[in-house]
Amino acid sequence: MDAIITTGQAERNGNPKAYSTGKFDRRHLDVWTSGPLQGARRIRGVPELTLTVRSSAAAATLVAYLFDVGADDTARIITHEPLTLPELSPGENRRATWKLRAAGYDLAPDHRLMLVVNSKDRLYSDASTEHSITTITSGDDTAAHLVLPLGCPSSTAPGQARARWQVRVHRVRSLLVATARVRPDGEKPTARSSE
Repeated sequence: MDAIITTGQAERNGNPKAYSTGKFDRRHLDVWTSGPLQGARRIRGVPELTLTVRSSAAAATLVAYLFDVGADDTARIITHEPLTLPELSPGENRRATWKLRAAGYDLAPDHRLMLVVNSKDRLYSDASTEHSITTITSGDDTAAHLVLPLGCPSSTAPGQARARWQVRVHRVRSLLVATARVRPDGEKPTARSSE
């Protein structure tokens, strides 16, 4: 646990740990990746994520992570945030929108953005019931999306643009099963899923 706390402190101080995206077990995570960015960009503000969620339990927890991915597939965390959905009606869709932690991060040209959604993180308590199934979808033909406060570093204008990034969740993208599995190499904790 000390290593996790040390990593978290380093990330808050602007020195994020490098994660190998090849070690992200996509059977146990929902992962969306953008194409390479055409130019340098900066994130300044609070990203906001919207997904449609359905659970077999009366409550569920999701944790969203936003990563900067370089050409070598090394990822560095930009921001993250958990969300607990209490008082769910099992089997019914619920639109979930939540703000990730404020970020001040510069993205290099040709880097990609990666959004990862999980149902467990050892640093947060959660409301997920063991063996419950949480499904992430785009409900009612509305696209799941991530809104990013983006700006261009070369711009001298003080304003910033808000870019809407479609995370392309199709009808039923995946199932997150609330049974924690922690990778032995200490990468991100994972929750079981199937596509």
